[in-house]
Amino acid sequence: MSIAWPFAESDTEPVSIELTSDGFPPAIHPAEASLFCRQSAMPGHNQDAIERAHVAVVGAGGLGSWIALGLARMGVRRLTLIDPDRFDRTNAPRQLMFGPDMGVFKAHALARNVLPHMTNAGSIRAIAAPFTDTLLAGTDNVSLLIVGIDNNRGRLEAAHWGRARRIPVVFSMLSADGLRC
Repeated sequence: MSIAWPFAESDTEPVSIELTSDGFPPAIHPAEASLFCRQSAMPGHNQDAIERAHVAVVGAGGLGSWIALGLARMGVRRLTLIDPDRFDRTNAPRQLMFGPDMGVFKAHALARNVLPHMTNAGSIRAIAAPFTDTLLAGTDNVSLLIVGIDNNRGRLEAAHWGRARRIPVVFSMLSADGLRC
């Protein structure tokens, strides 16, 4: 595991970490089915495009944690997780987090929890900072942005960011009033 600087102002935890995975073991015998043979058999499916994609997920909570897990299992080799919040006990029923993750940055805990699920060799970068402080500074070769946050200001910033770079932005959200800012 490599750790990138700078440290968060309030403590000694790094803002950004990058973890790597070797993925699932290779087939033991040439007659053994390919790991992705079922999804590759679907018309229009492009496993190579999925594996080449760099997907950034904004929000590592109730939506983003499960989205990240699905992407890792589908074969995405490069994930970036962005969330400035820390995991607390009220998050436990709906997020891919565990007891030892209490008080840890959600992005960091989620990266560690998703890593063993990566079916392909790849990396997960976890950034514990607001979206505007991270991706807006540079594109970092992101090919798809998935936004699973509960505030319209962040959603709007993500939409502007993606549109300016001609990068698709997918929104997945829940809000009681639909207008939280």
